[in-house]
Amino acid sequence: MNPRSPAAGALFVLIAAALWGTLGLFVHRLQERGFTALEIVALRAAATVLWLGGVLAVRAPAALAAPRWAWPSFLGTGVLSMALFNWAYFQAIDLVSLSIAATLLYTGPAFVVLLGRLFFKEPITGRKAIALGLSTVGAALVSGLGSTAASIQPPPAEGVFLGLLSGFAYALYSLFAKPLAGRLPAQTIVLYTFAVTFLALAAPTALWKKAALIARPDVLGIVLLFGLFPTALAYLLYTEGLRRMEAGRAAMLATVEPVVAVVIGRFVFHDRLTAGQTIGAAAILLAVVLIAGAGSAERRIPPSASA
Repeated sequence: MNPRSPAAGALFVLIAAALWGTLGLFVHRLQERGFTALEIVALRAAATVLWLGGVLAVRAPAALAAPRWAWPSFLGTGVLSMALFNWAYFQAIDLVSLSIAATLLYTGPAFVVLLGRLFFKEPITGRKAIALGLSTVGAALVSGLGSTAASIQPPPAEGVFLGLLSGFAYALYSLFAKPLAGRLPAQTIVLYTFAVTFLALAAPTALWKKAALIARPDVLGIVLLFGLFPTALAYLLYTEGLRRMEAGRAAMLATVEPVVAVVIGRFVFHDRLTAGQTIGAAAILLAVVLIAGAGSAERRIPPSASA
C-alpha cells in the first residue's frame, strides 16, 4: 500500500477511531479519582502538549514553528471545535440521557459532509449518502437510542440543541484542520490545537487546585497514557488521513469509534450488549466498507514536504 494514497488515509482514520474508542478506559479511571468531565478534557490537552512538544523539541524543532497565518485555524480547532464540543456534549449529558447525547454528537459526520460540500466542493454521491445514513443510524443504535430507558419522555429542547451543537463543533475540526493538513505537519496542527484547548479550559477548570492529586504516580500515569494513545497518536493519524481523503469520508470512517467503545465495554466493564447495539455496529461497519471501497477514486492532497 502506498503510504500517501487514499487507502492509507482510510487506514490511518480507522486506527485513529479505534484509539478514540479506548477513551472510556481512561475517563472511567480519572472519574474514579475525583476529576470532573471538563477537568479530564483539560488534562488530556495538557498531556498531549507535553508529549508532542517534548518529542518535537528533541527530534524536529522546526515543527514547533507556527506561522502567523495558521493561528485563526488553530483557534478554530482548539476553541470552536475541541473546547466547545466537549463543553456542549457534557452539558447535553446533564440534560438528556447519555445515549441521546452520544447520538446527537454523532450527527458530526453529517455536518462534515455538508461543510465539505460547501467549503471544499466535495461531492455528495449516492454511495456517500447511503454510508452517511448507515453510520448515523448505526451510531444511534450503538449508543442505546430506542431502549426503554432512553425513550420514557421527550428530551428537553435545550438538551437537544446542545447535543446538536456538540456534533457541529465536533465537525469543525475537519473543517479547520483539512486546509492546514496540506501545508503544515500533522504534529504542528495537533500540538497547537491542544495548546489552545488547554488555554481555553485552564481558567474554568482551575486544575492547579488539584496539583497534588495529579502528581500521584497512579494518576499521572493514566494522564500521560491518555494524552499519548487516544489523543496525540489518534489525532496525528486522523489529521494525516485528512491530508489523503475527503473530510466527509474521513468523518464517516471515524464512526467505528463507538463500535470499539462498545466492545471494550462488553469485555472490560462487562456491559450488556443489546441486539440493537449489535445491529448498529453492523450498520457502521457496512458504512465503512462502502466508504473505504470508494476511497481509491479520490484525488489525494499532496502532503507537505515537512510532514
